Amino acid sequence: MEDEKIIELYFQRSETAISATAEKYGAYLHQVAANLLHSRADAEEGTDPSPDKAPGTEEYTASSSVVTYGDYTYEIADREKGVDIYSVTGKTPVQVGTIDFSDSWFWAEYMFLEDDRLVLGGYCHEEDWFPEDCLSEVSLSQKKALSGGAATPVEFKCIQIRIYDLGDPLHPALAERYVERGVFGACYMTEGRLCVAASDGVYLKNEKRGPCLMRNGKTEIWEEHESIRLETNVPEWLTTVIMIQADTGEITDKAAFYGPVIHVYHGGDWMALETDRSPAGCEWGLPAVYFLDLSQTITCIGKADVTEQMKLDTNPVINVVKRLFGTCRAVQVMSVDREGDTFRLVGTILESPRSDGPKKLFAMTADVTADRCAWSCMEDFGWAEDIGYWQLMEAYWEPDRVILSLGFTEKNEEPDGGSDSGAYRREERLVFGEFTPGGIGFYSSDLCLDYVDSYFDKNVPVSGGNPLGHF
Repeated sequence: MEDEKIIELYFQRSETAISATAEKYGAYLHQVAANLLHSRADAEEGTDPSPDKAPGTEEYTASSSVVTYGDYTYEIADREKGVDIYSVTGKTPVQVGTIDFSDSWFWAEYMFLEDDRLVLGGYCHEEDWFPEDCLSEVSLSQKKALSGGAATPVEFKCIQIRIYDLGDPLHPALAERYVERGVFGACYMTEGRLCVAASDGVYLKNEKRGPCLMRNGKTEIWEEHESIRLETNVPEWLTTVIMIQADTGEITDKAAFYGPVIHVYHGGDWMALETDRSPAGCEWGLPAVYFLDLSQTITCIGKADVTEQMKLDTNPVINVVKRLFGTCRAVQVMSVDREGDTFRLVGTILESPRSDGPKKLFAMTADVTADRCAWSCMEDFGWAEDIGYWQLMEAYWEPDRVILSLGFTEKNEEPDGGSDSGAYRREERLVFGEFTPGGIGFYSSDLCLDYVDSYFDKNVPVSGGNPLGHF
């Protein structure tokens, strides 16, 4: 490959640039390193373009509404109509084309650029792609039940993935199309692969139904080993995880998880599926988190049963009774991260779902190799004033700690005793959770951000923000 092309790939932030550099100059650089270091092993380590990465360190690319390829920029200006193409060779971008969605209804939610492939993810209508005889009996009966037996069943969303070839940047060609029933739980790029998690939205109990996935109009076959049941005796969704190689369009692996998955967390080479064993319609949480490794294939490598580890109420039947008296606990996982073989979780514990408090912060580590968990809680933040109601707003992870943003709300009463026109005083403060070999510790901070939210009084100036948004 010519040097100009390699440099162009670097400017495009393409991973192919590294392998192209290694192919053209690897032997030369290796010889230079060997002459300097007088060690073949050190020379190989110093010139290896792709050293082994520790688990959990693989980065991922989030979706963007604007991407640039060579002299052209692609922008999702109208999610329902298409992607606008601009030439950026001059001082001012000039629109020169459009990727039109008028062939069938499509609502673009995600966009990625991988080498010469433009990847779009979004929603489409189920009936445009799946004939009724292709859908499971469970799906059809559920649709009929939800629609009250009406002649026209309720509509279920479908996700759609489109991969365009940018060989001709002005006229991208549709190379691959995937359609699956459900809604997105996660969608991101890592190491040239598109990772997608989706839930089918059908909430049933112990009734197995097969995933519906089509590639270029053909139904994909799911093997028995690709289906995994996470929990039993609770209403459940069907959640699928799919990995697609962007350059070839091949589905490198897929898995179907049957369980009450309510949230999906992820890094580059891992996902965490949070399930909840609470009875349907209950307002408290009994979460368990399943950890998936996606470095090569989709592999379930461990589980943390949060309420069981912390010796909290874990019997849903007992909690039904306790809920009537407001004495049961609600546990919410708010964020998950991975550091090597250890997964880290943070969240809140609400003593009673019938009130706004009191709450506790908790942090937990789960070592998937040793099948060992540790946890810690924080209730007293050490602040002089009574901060009242608070929420965990955001978590920012670092190798040995997590920075948590806590939002507090206090109603400013009117002088005459009225409350309907009063503004809310809001404040956000930072709490630090530290992870060490000796355990987990929380530390409060006086760092804060004050702002006013005028929900009732539109004449009050509004300002706001989240401290972690500026890190």
